[in-house]
Amino acid sequence: MPEWVWWFAIFALYGPAGLFGFAWLGWSGLPIVSGTTGLGAGLLLGAAIAGLTSLVSDRWPFREMEEALGELTGPLSMPTAVGLAIASGVVEELVFRGVIQAWLGFWPAVIGFTLLHLPYERTLWPWPLYAFVMGVGFGGLTVWTGDLGAAIAVHFTVNLMSLLRISARAADARP
Repeated sequence: MPEWVWWFAIFALYGPAGLFGFAWLGWSGLPIVSGTTGLGAGLLLGAAIAGLTSLVSDRWPFREMEEALGELTGPLSMPTAVGLAIASGVVEELVFRGVIQAWLGFWPAVIGFTLLHLPYERTLWPWPLYAFVMGVGFGGLTVWTGDLGAAIAVHFTVNLMSLLRISARAADARP
């Protein structure tokens, strides 16, 4: 898929959702980041999760899932991978933890996050299970820290490392 499509998705899809999330947080008073401890812990936890994920990424069913995602994304440039990781990490946490969790509660946010990751093809069936576990973790971090910083940092780190791994696999698969 051409990279301009990903940049369009970042601005056209994540842009309005992000503006809504920021507006809601401004109204509700939940801090995005209240200190550097949560961000640092989130980056370390994200790196640990990404490392564990890479250990199983060559095993069934994760290999099939990553190959299917790689066929969708194709090889991504570093700026595009970073842009997608920032957009998804920040905006999804603003919406699911900052808005839905704050307004409707922990489990509606987890369920909504899981539904966002429903697969469009059969080989991606592990994706919503992974999203469910991650959604529980992101929600728990938000409750524990009282802000969104750690959840955003974990989400960004896991997504960036996953996108880079999937992109490299897609580049290797090209003739």
